[in-house]
Amino acid sequence: MFQLYSDLADATSTLTETVDPSAVAISNTSTVTVTLAEYGNAVVSTRKLNLFSLSDVDPAIANMVAFNMASSIDSVV
Repeated sequence: MFQLYSDLADATSTLTETVDPSAVAISNTSTVTVTLAEYGNAVVSTRKLNLFSLSDVDPAIANMVAFNMASSIDSVV
């Protein structure tokens, strides 16, 4: 749960050197409730894939999982 403050109203009047500005009160906070959830995919890297692959598999898997994470977050948001 987060407590958020509202913005102050815009100050549209000019200030002068001889008069102090009037103070304004801060408004009450508004509450925002956040529910945490986990999202993601798991991948399986088999021994056969590592042995017979023509390239290094681990960096490719890391890249695919990272791209999937970014794409999933964009879709959820």
